Amino acid sequence: MSRRAAFAQVAKVTGKAPASAETSARLPGCLRHLWDWFVALLPVYAVEEGAVRPAELAADIKARFGMRATGFEIGLLLDLLELWRTQVRPEQEKD
Repeated sequence: MSRRAAFAQVAKVTGKAPASAETSARLPGCLRHLWDWFVALLPVYAVEEGAVRPAELAADIKARFGMRATGFEIGLLLDLLELWRTQVRPEQEKD
């Protein structure tokens, strides 16, 4: 998935373009699959309340991508999801 597609997905879910959409930073190749997983799973986990269960996240990755995520990858995804939620929550509370 391209960065443009990823930012379009984030904008679709949040209703606004991310502030960092204009940055030129690129992920190393070894992390791109994690970003793809994050963007693909974001619509599912964006609407859920409460903590994300690591086993559920691993099962979703296996079902969607046919790959078994490592504990390290699950940890990074959990961190990304939590960061995303903390960025979105203040905006939702204003509405």
